[in-house]
Amino acid sequence: MDDVVAIIDELEDLLLSKKRGFFSGKVYVDQEKVAEIIAQLREAIPQSFYDAKSILKQRDELISDAERKAEGIIRNANAMREKLVNESEVLAQAQAEADNLIRGTREYCDQLKYSVNQNLDTYLYQSAVQLNEAMVLIEGVRSEMRKRSNKDER
Repeated sequence: MDDVVAIIDELEDLLLSKKRGFFSGKVYVDQEKVAEIIAQLREAIPQSFYDAKSILKQRDELISDAERKAEGIIRNANAMREKLVNESEVLAQAQAEADNLIRGTREYCDQLKYSVNQNLDTYLYQSAVQLNEAMVLIEGVRSEMRKRSNKDER
């Protein structure tokens, strides 16, 4: 690297040592000498400079590739999030419908129980009335039989 600095210093000395044109203010240099110094400069640049340049290019490509992959991952994540949100909404709707069905079924069962209890109560009441009428009839028949029995014994 010291060679590069020395060559740049040589080029600078060459340019600064030349006299400027009186009217134009421009410096005229020996083109061959400048080309020779530039060639020396190219040769003096260490290979690591070119390697670093290649590494920087690879780094830029890796970063671009990583950014593309990251964008793909983000797109996939957003799609998955959207899908999960939609599935969550569907699940919530299904749960609401299931809750409504359960509530409706419970109400129907409650009404059915009430109706069965009412019908059973009516049936039991009618049975009790019929049993009561049968008991009255039986007591009447027994009473009649006792009366006849008492007449026959005399």
